[in-house]
Amino acid sequence: MSDRLSKKHVLVVAGPSASGKTTLIEKLLNNSDVAIQVFEKIGLDYHSSMRKMNTQRLVNKRKLSKNKSKNKSQIAIVHIDTLSSRREDRKRDLAHIAKSSKSFNVVTLCTPHELWFRRISERGEVNQVSLLTPGVCFSRCSTNLKPRWTPSSFAWCIMAASTFSKSIGRIMYKLEYKSWEKFWTTRCGVCQYYYDSERKIFFPECPF
Repeated sequence: MSDRLSKKHVLVVAGPSASGKTTLIEKLLNNSDVAIQVFEKIGLDYHSSMRKMNTQRLVNKRKLSKNKSKNKSQIAIVHIDTLSSRREDRKRDLAHIAKSSKSFNVVTLCTPHELWFRRISERGEVNQVSLLTPGVCFSRCSTNLKPRWTPSSFAWCIMAASTFSKSIGRIMYKLEYKSWEKFWTTRCGVCQYYYDSERKIFFPECPF
């Protein structure tokens, strides 16, 4: 039985909650103009077969060996929330995948703090009154949250800080990008790209 991961190109689309990862992945899978731009930038053929896959499947030889169309795709697109409560687990998976796959590229979405805060506030309907209410501040079970969406503790802390002080929230947000960047700088051979999906431009380095 061949090792499918060693024959697979892996593209990681990463960024904090509400940075536009899901929207970008949908565009990549639908062969849009954005897909052509991104795949040409990282040097992959956008005509190749591709599917969205999670890290748990990619590191599990038994799951990956099953005779499913998803497993046979040439390109695996991985969605990574850099503010997820399971991010350390995902990093360990990614470190293994980076070493074992045919090629490995990371596209990090660089969404400005102000835009991110507006998007995530719309998701959670965050406001100063609810955050100041005893027993609600930093609670991830707030009734103000829309159904089926619960922020991680990391995202919630930045949301709360940004509500009280935009400058403090901006610093916390920037530090999360620096932490993600530092993780990859220790791994030689990993191609990392920084992308603004709103303006559809790549940055030579992290702009934050």
